[in-house]
Amino acid sequence: MKYRILFLTILPLLIMSCSRENNRGSSSLSSTSNPSSENIDVSFVALNDLHGVVDPRNNKEVGITKVATYLKDKKAQGSLLLNSGDMYQGTFIAGYDYGETISKVMKDIDFDSYTIGNHEFDWGIDLIKQNEVTLGKKFLGANIYTYPEKKKATDLGESYIIKTINEGTPNEVKVGIIGAIGEDQITSITSTYVTNYTFVDPAPIIKDISKDLKDNQGCNIVVADIHASIEQINANEISKYVDAVFLAHTHRETYDEINNVPFIQGGRYSEAVAELTLTYNKTNKSVKNKSHNIQKLAKLNLKEDESAKQIIDAQRVITDPIGNRKLGTSSNYLSTGDMSCFYSKIAYEKAVDLGYNVDFVLFNPARYSLEPGEIKYSSLFETNPFDNDLYILSTNGYTIYREAITFGRQMGYNPKGIDLNSISQQKSTWYEVLVYDYNGFHIGLDESGNKYYDYFAASFTGVEKHSPIHLEGVEVLNLTVSRLEKNPTIISSDFSGNNFINQGLY
Repeated sequence: MKYRILFLTILPLLIMSCSRENNRGSSSLSSTSNPSSENIDVSFVALNDLHGVVDPRNNKEVGITKVATYLKDKKAQGSLLLNSGDMYQGTFIAGYDYGETISKVMKDIDFDSYTIGNHEFDWGIDLIKQNEVTLGKKFLGANIYTYPEKKKATDLGESYIIKTINEGTPNEVKVGIIGAIGEDQITSITSTYVTNYTFVDPAPIIKDISKDLKDNQGCNIVVADIHASIEQINANEISKYVDAVFLAHTHRETYDEINNVPFIQGGRYSEAVAELTLTYNKTNKSVKNKSHNIQKLAKLNLKEDESAKQIIDAQRVITDPIGNRKLGTSSNYLSTGDMSCFYSKIAYEKAVDLGYNVDFVLFNPARYSLEPGEIKYSSLFETNPFDNDLYILSTNGYTIYREAITFGRQMGYNPKGIDLNSISQQKSTWYEVLVYDYNGFHIGLDESGNKYYDYFAASFTGVEKHSPIHLEGVEVLNLTVSRLEKNPTIISSDFSGNNFINQGLY
């Protein structure tokens, strides 16, 4: 990832793009075998936050090839398949070709819609569009707007898709699927990749689109698929205009009802899917929530889908020789906080070698933990799959204390043993801090939707001495591989103790 400076203003202009697709030849979803039924059931199955899990890492995960088996069976039974975002980033085999292999499997499964998640942005806009070509469908993102024009982006994020069930029969039902992303997730994306975009509150946009779908497009059922949790959206307002809401992003299995409208999220990492059946009454044109289920896939005796397996196996020929390379061993289990401290010391040593003065290293938690024993390149990659550049920022003691202690969201290295409590109120005393670009240029949103640097705001004062220093070509994962080539054993005592910040916190 390449994070850079970014200031954008969000204005909720309700200008919508659209996508329409008829599901010709789909199997009937009627609740009865009669030619015409008063009540017609429409079933949905949603997969969220797969994060590239091809091979299960524990007894809760089943992996993508078994997910494919289950979803294809549901598709054959007539269910609509929704992908709620964050399908790629997280594993070596998925990240090696920037999501192409995962996209091929998703297309083979034949999802009806894809809602964009924040991690779809991890490799930039061009890769999003490239993956759309492989998928054969555009991502949904009704609330992705341009900057500075502040209009609905026409090149990124379609607003909706229409699926027609039982087309041409007395039981025909049109289903509108609106896709959106949580507005605050603009803060979780590489800044340079969204310089020309911003996300706005999805609620008023969903309201307008739903009205159009029902009044003008002939939709009988409208659902929203939002890459956000129920806490991150105006759920009460959205529930007034749609018949169901599928959620994502927080990796939690969630079910709730607001104004009798179901809100559901199916977990993460190939562990579960969210299932929902709605009943449409043709006479009174009402929609009711018939049933819901969060299906834990490990409880089923699933076999690998053969065509999905062939796609994955073709990629394994390329990635296995790299991913299976043994780099060393770990003396014990290392949490995400442990790994962050480990990486911070390695990064510090490199910065010193390059002649830089560094007072602190502050990193966010690693993405995944590291099990004891043999360390393969693929398992190391999972702890830090992002392309984070390194920067040295000048910032004040107050900011360091706030990040490390008040919020506890940064782990790291304190090589000079500076007492953090003693600097907690220092707003004019400056220190050199080594950070990931994601942290250094992390953006927040104010009440008006304007963007600002919120983690290290003091570093951007306009004073020349505070200009960020970019350690070009220095990547922590590569540094770690080089370190393991020289010393193949990771010993936790090497990066724990008083000089490490929040070690073991995560």
